Amino acid sequence: MKYMEDYPDLSLNIYGTLAVYSGLPLSTTIPNKILAFYDRIGCNKAVPGCTYNPKVAPFAVPGVNFTVAEAYARIGQKQKAVKYLLQSQASPNFGNWRYNYLVKNALKDPDGFLNQFAKSGPYKQVMFDMYVNKNRSCLMCHGRP
Repeated sequence: MKYMEDYPDLSLNIYGTLAVYSGLPLSTTIPNKILAFYDRIGCNKAVPGCTYNPKVAPFAVPGVNFTVAEAYARIGQKQKAVKYLLQSQASPNFGNWRYNYLVKNALKDPDGFLNQFAKSGPYKQVMFDMYVNKNRSCLMCHGRP
């Protein structure tokens, strides 16, 4: 999409928005809408975490892809969740990322990865059940090996 390519800062903001709003109750339809928007804009190669790790976020690629996988798991889209888990796993420094066990465990049991959110039903917010919104979650991308 040309618009997002012209304004990479807007693409960068989508990851924070996606992380927060995908945890709202499904009954609000906001999690589905934010991911439908992400489906339209996709990954902007000019944005850290999409295809490269900047110095200030040496694990942006695995962290961002895990964030997107978690958001898709939240709305019950297993195929897309697994796609982003695999992209996280394929990142160049995945082996040095201290949170790689989250991806490995999710890939071992994708249904369990989805069910951790599905069990909450449509009316409960799960924002703080999502790993990306937990205490010190910024270390997922900005941490050290």
